[in-house]
Amino acid sequence: MMMRENLVAEVLSTEETYVASLELLVTLYLEPCGRKKALSAAEAAVVFRNVALIAQLNAKFLADVRKRVKEEWSDQATLGDVFVEFGPYFKSYTQYIDHHSKALELLAEVEANNSKFNKITAKAMKDPRCKGNTLRSFLILPIQRIPRYKLLLEQLLKHTPSDHPDHPLLNQALTHVNQVATHINESVRSNEMRESCVALQEQFVDDTSLIAPHRS
Repeated sequence: MMMRENLVAEVLSTEETYVASLELLVTLYLEPCGRKKALSAAEAAVVFRNVALIAQLNAKFLADVRKRVKEEWSDQATLGDVFVEFGPYFKSYTQYIDHHSKALELLAEVEANNSKFNKITAKAMKDPRCKGNTLRSFLILPIQRIPRYKLLLEQLLKHTPSDHPDHPLLNQALTHVNQVATHINESVRSNEMRESCVALQEQFVDDTSLIAPHRS
């Protein structure tokens, strides 16, 4: 059970780090861009998508995990139910993931042409809390977090006895996370295929388009 205790502690510690990073993304990048009108509303919606909502949801999730681990923990305590309760909100991640490639494309354009935006990002990078990480490093965090949840839940399940009350709950939680992880993989493959088609299309000299508007 010692391994289970260590894994529970890791869930909490990594979630604290993750939520703190999301808060930096919002306070040092998203909000200043709005206050200083460095990006239009449409541009901000593409670059940052719904990251403010994800930050808010995960702050609540962190509070629930912390309460369970710090205040209510015992040999028979459960953590899977906290994940299960959070499960419906994973749809916010799929929305974010689906638009990430577009966010990076627009970000490259903005960085090349928007000095006001670049001043905000340069200032943010100098903040010691950022530890030199770039905006792109922060924007990828929600996508990286899902596989980390998957790994942690798999390890927790492995080190939780089958007769423990948390075992079926962890199984249920893992089902939720696996659905999002699968969506991530499919989205990445779709983007890679689209980029390959674009690269192939650029080799042609005529105006034939391999990517029709109705295709995904």
